[in-house]
Amino acid sequence: LYTNPRASTGYGEDFRWGTWGGWGFKDYEDVMAGVDHAVANYDIDTARMGVTGYSYGGYMTNVVITKTDRFAAAIAGASISNWVSDYGVADIPRTKESEFFGPPWEERGLENLMRSSPIIHAKGVSTPTMFVHGESDHRVPIEEAEQMYVALRKQQVPARFVRYPDSYHGGWTPWRTVHRTWVQLEWWEEWLGRRPAS
Repeated sequence: LYTNPRASTGYGEDFRWGTWGGWGFKDYEDVMAGVDHAVANYDIDTARMGVTGYSYGGYMTNVVITKTDRFAAAIAGASISNWVSDYGVADIPRTKESEFFGPPWEERGLENLMRSSPIIHAKGVSTPTMFVHGESDHRVPIEEAEQMYVALRKQQVPARFVRYPDSYHGGWTPWRTVHRTWVQLEWWEEWLGRRPAS
């Protein structure tokens, strides 16, 4: 299931800018509305649902696991967990100031950055989660995933970290892509199992 949550293009200006000042709220509502629609209209085993995403989708995966336990497992790829620590180390720092209305040393900016950071809301997460990240990612530095991974491990939540040397935000060698696909399939099979043939 792919959704077009607020901040997506093609639905007008209000929709496009619907998350300014606070990622992980209205867009989360839209993602979950898509899940609810799919569950209501299709044959879905709700005990075996997984959630995954990469980059913004990885961030949203972190958001989802801090807000609901509806998913049996998660895979977060190149995922942001802490907008404050991400500020100034990622290669697009201006995004944070425009999207969150200020830098972290200004009260409004800090408040918005913090409330949109999954790490702040990580207490009580229970979803088994695998984190996949390239060590040379400059768009989302790897310590973003490391923070969320540690938060889960500290709470005895099953978590795995798969890291790839010399891999960037969007640059993977073919064999690393194969490996990443393989380990992700293994994770899904471990936590979701295989659906019995009908």
